[in-house]
Amino acid sequence: MGVSISDESIQKWLNEIKQNTIPSIVPSIDTLIYDNKTIVVISVQEFPVKPVSYKDRYFIRKSNFNHKLSVDEIAEIRFISLSYSFDSFVVNTLYEELDSTALDYFKNRLLESGRYKYSGDLKFDLKKLGIIKDDKLTKAAELLFGNHHTNIHLGRFKSQTTIIDDLLIRSPLILAVEEAIDFIKKIFGLNLNLEVMV
Repeated sequence: MGVSISDESIQKWLNEIKQNTIPSIVPSIDTLIYDNKTIVVISVQEFPVKPVSYKDRYFIRKSNFNHKLSVDEIAEIRFISLSYSFDSFVVNTLYEELDSTALDYFKNRLLESGRYKYSGDLKFDLKKLGIIKDDKLTKAAELLFGNHHTNIHLGRFKSQTTIIDDLLIRSPLILAVEEAIDFIKKIFGLNLNLEVMV
């Protein structure tokens, strides 16, 4: 239909968008003539850090609805937009506190796989792989090779309430996966050729 609008109104729209978004979004607003009608074109470039709030609330479009984001969803989107994840954060654990058996196992798997050229210095290679950042261990290093106070609990159920065999694994994850596979093979009497990829 076209619009009849002044430069002052366009500036007002621009200010409203800027003032109601955090981080502040500054759109490009242009007018053009099409078929003898004035059209306003508002262009918003994708903001690199997400999400952006509107009037202190965060939304995501799902199908035909605007869905308000929860605190967890906001945090997850922020981590993804910053190329961060839970396991990329640095921790206070020292390299010397890591499990030497887990480190040796990982080193041997690297040598066997042939997909990564081992330098001869495992700490150097963990830095190269991003598991150590700025000489500090990440949560990934702690989970893979350290005492992380988490566990894997496996069980075989006779009924919904009766467990006939179970195993609680508290090992570093690089070893825990092998233990879990061994348990599954044992309880089901399977001769599976399951491979853990490094």
